[in-house]
Amino acid sequence: MSGLTLFGLKISKSQTEREIQNLFQHYEKTLSDQKLKMCDDITEWGDALTRIIDTHVNKQKDLLEQEYTNQISYMNQTCQRFVEELRVHEQLNKTEQMNQLLNKCQALKFELDALEYKVKRIRLIKVPTKQRMEMNQDEFDIIETENNKLNINSTVKSNNEAEDNMDAHFKLYPSLSFTNAKNTE
Repeated sequence: MSGLTLFGLKISKSQTEREIQNLFQHYEKTLSDQKLKMCDDITEWGDALTRIIDTHVNKQKDLLEQEYTNQISYMNQTCQRFVEELRVHEQLNKTEQMNQLLNKCQALKFELDALEYKVKRIRLIKVPTKQRMEMNQDEFDIIETENNKLNINSTVKSNNEAEDNMDAHFKLYPSLSFTNAKNTE
């Protein structure tokens, strides 16, 4: 059934036109729902990765604190041994040994080991950028030409003939699909 026209202007839509628009509104709703779900997935992935990183950072800081405490303890023990040895040399008035002990102290180095960086692979989430609808320009031009013919024919022919033209159009181009197109990179 074609829409109602008055003085060449279309006043109401045909049943088929309304059905097509309803289908595309449904497709838009489906895409919107998919987008929201994907946004949630991306957020969950990011939160999980952040938690993993935070846990690693805290563990490494704890290890650093332990290493620092161990080094300070060792340094204090070494200092105590040098002070005890110095006192013995002072009592015996051995200036040369005291100078040697001082030189040994100056040669000592107390350092924390340098940080190491280990390479770990992180699985990154990625939104595909290619168009999902796989339709080449030639097929699109053919559809536009056929749609123009269909619009001209539907104003001249009866309602049944216009519907027959629409069926014939989709029979001629059955390979065109607007759903389930896969993106491959």
